[in-house]
Amino acid sequence: MTPPVIRTPYAYQLMNLGWAVDQSIPGYGMIDVLRRFQAASLDRNGNPLEVDGVFGQITFDALFKEYPLPGATLTSRVLAIAKSQIGISEVPHGSNRGPQVDLYLKTCGLSPGYPWCSAWVYWCFQQASRQLGIKNPCPKSAGVLNMWALAGYKESGLKRLTSLQVEDEPELVKPGMQFLMKFSATAGHTGLVESVGKGGLLTTIEGNTAQNTGTREGNAVCRLTRRRIDSINLGFISYQ
Repeated sequence: MTPPVIRTPYAYQLMNLGWAVDQSIPGYGMIDVLRRFQAASLDRNGNPLEVDGVFGQITFDALFKEYPLPGATLTSRVLAIAKSQIGISEVPHGSNRGPQVDLYLKTCGLSPGYPWCSAWVYWCFQQASRQLGIKNPCPKSAGVLNMWALAGYKESGLKRLTSLQVEDEPELVKPGMQFLMKFSATAGHTGLVESVGKGGLLTTIEGNTAQNTGTREGNAVCRLTRRRIDSINLGFISYQ
């Protein structure tokens, strides 16, 4: 899926940073994409940008310049970026394709058409790491089970919490953690924990899912409130 030629420097920079612009597809015009970028960005003082779809000086700086973000943490930035993607969906549905979906997969070194829940998580961490000027700590993989394995290496610097650990201590699960589920020797699903509620009810943000069913082969980025800590059968990765 090749977007039509965009000749403005703003559109080029958005594309370079991993934000798809395609004027021929609803939801991917410049104003729509800029609003998502603004919702995911902070100004020099660490304040959220105004989401107005206008290329003012503050948005220009966020787009073209790098600067420290006082008080910002990796997990807070990842969740803000994840929220900005809610509603992104495949084009056409059921294709594992779309202007933005293709860029999620590209971030992991894959061509279009593959399941993309893991690639979406990696893309969110990549965006947050760029904003903070740090190396992306998220395992670079579009495979859920491979992500889990890579996070287990000492060199990763990450902490894994198995399903058994959190069953005994559910309070260990925090916002900004990545949850991972296993369905077979090769299939799984992953997403981000936005919040933890009463009785271990999770509010999650996930890619390649569906609002009504929460399937691992859905077509959109959604916020879900149907998973519980004890339903996560593989575990969690902590990035704190």
